[in-house]
Amino acid sequence: MSNPKKTPKDYTLADLQQIAHHYEVSATFADGMKEPDDAAKFRGVAKRARAEITRRMEDAMKVFAGPPNQD
Repeated sequence: MSNPKKTPKDYTLADLQQIAHHYEVSATFADGMKEPDDAAKFRGVAKRARAEITRRMEDAMKVFAGPPNQD
């Protein structure tokens, strides 16, 4: 039995925050260990997690802001 691959939408905002933080810390550690390729991969994961958080927050702001004012 295989597990389906998760997409960013399968995670809560709290999960995404934890993922981003974990991978940022891992990237810093990889820098210290002189592993620039690993650090770049970790930073990429953190960047994608932060981008998903930002996208969701922007979508939420559109919902709560309502339609633009027609003056």
